[in-house]
Amino acid sequence: MLLCLFLGYQAYSDVLFEDTFDRGLTGWTAIQPEGSIAGGGPMRWYYDAQRGGFSENSNIYYDSALSNSVMLINDTLVIDDEFIFTARINAGDDDGFGLIFGYQDTTNFYRVMFGVQDRFDPDTGFAFPGTGWRVERKHPGGPPEAGNTDVLFGNGSEDFTPDDQTFLVTRGQPFIVTISVSSENKLTLTILDNPDDPENSVEYLLVDNQDLPSLAGGQVGLTSWGMSGGNPPGFLVSDLSLDDFNDPLVIIVPAFLFDCTSFMFFFGSVSFLCALSIPPNCGIPLVADIPPLHAVLAASTA
Repeated sequence: MLLCLFLGYQAYSDVLFEDTFDRGLTGWTAIQPEGSIAGGGPMRWYYDAQRGGFSENSNIYYDSALSNSVMLINDTLVIDDEFIFTARINAGDDDGFGLIFGYQDTTNFYRVMFGVQDRFDPDTGFAFPGTGWRVERKHPGGPPEAGNTDVLFGNGSEDFTPDDQTFLVTRGQPFIVTISVSSENKLTLTILDNPDDPENSVEYLLVDNQDLPSLAGGQVGLTSWGMSGGNPPGFLVSDLSLDDFNDPLVIIVPAFLFDCTSFMFFFGSVSFLCALSIPPNCGIPLVADIPPLHAVLAASTA
């Protein structure tokens, strides 16, 4: 007997399992800012329900001079100017990723960015997404040569030296980011690195109660630049929380989930592994132009 998993086919006799992959996740919008894409794509945000986190692993990226990155913005909550935003991040790749706060539109927001690769433009003295960590403000009045982006703290900011680069991302090792903005509009940024190993975890106070140049209220979200591959693929952001809000940031429409990496998928006359065709563990896609999937597990005596 042969067992096969079919996508996009009509109903079969002796159906053992069927899934239309119509579960959903409400309250999030995937955003691709204007500008020429330098490589990768198309944008591929999804929620991995088994690992409980968001990911983007399409390798999509812009020219560094634009200081642009794709984003996933939460639509359910618009926060005031005082908040604590926390997330657990684990990066499989080494390009650029991070968190968004104070989001108004694609040209006006704050961004906490992390990266591993060394990037620097000698002509402008600017590099995006940079190495290590940085806090940026993107706004219409920002310097055009840096994609209308001011680097406020961290690598690329004024008077920052390599000795100040205390925290560097370790690929495959999670860390917890806490962004705190006080009622006086002062930012505190902390990192708890390697939290699963208490004996070796390290806490970093990267920004200590420093003034922000504008109010930080707005929406929160995630961002990615050139992330793909590794373990986890691209990067995984989980345990998202905002203080003073009872509503969860992640609301899933329940559905049957299974790890399909051991099955072979068929699409037309071409067969390929599930892990190469859709997000790992059959995650919930968050980009509207991803075609719908219909899987049937059927038995055949052929």
